[in-house]
Amino acid sequence: MTKGFLQFDPLFNLTWLMLVLFAVSILIIVLDLKKSRRFLFYRMLAIIIAMFSVAMLFLRPAYLNQNSSDQYLILTAHYSEQAVDSLLKIHPKLEILTYGDSSKRATARPIQTRQQLKDLDGKIVYITGEGLSTSHLRLLEE
Repeated sequence: MTKGFLQFDPLFNLTWLMLVLFAVSILIIVLDLKKSRRFLFYRMLAIIIAMFSVAMLFLRPAYLNQNSSDQYLILTAHYSEQAVDSLLKIHPKLEILTYGDSSKRATARPIQTRQQLKDLDGKIVYITGEGLSTSHLRLLEE
């Protein structure tokens, strides 16, 4: 099940951004009022829509999905640090687990028993390094 929500990542301080956009809107409206009164309502509406569009460009809205299920990245012996960093850029919510002799990362949690590995069945997204032995892979298939 995923839960979505709208999030903003503004390029500039939100207060200053709104202040500048409001001032520019007022300036354009005042300059527009000096023209003829014909189609005034539609011109004002166009200005409001244009300023809203500019605001959205600077606010950078994003619709994010948050997975309620856990996803794991397992590090095994001789894994590539570069590959792990690339995977974490793409999937920042992955939880890092280590198996065997691969405990270089401080944020990684070790898998100590076969039962812990079996409990992760279906939640493992990536395995980097030399991988798991055939017996461990069979354990995940059961």
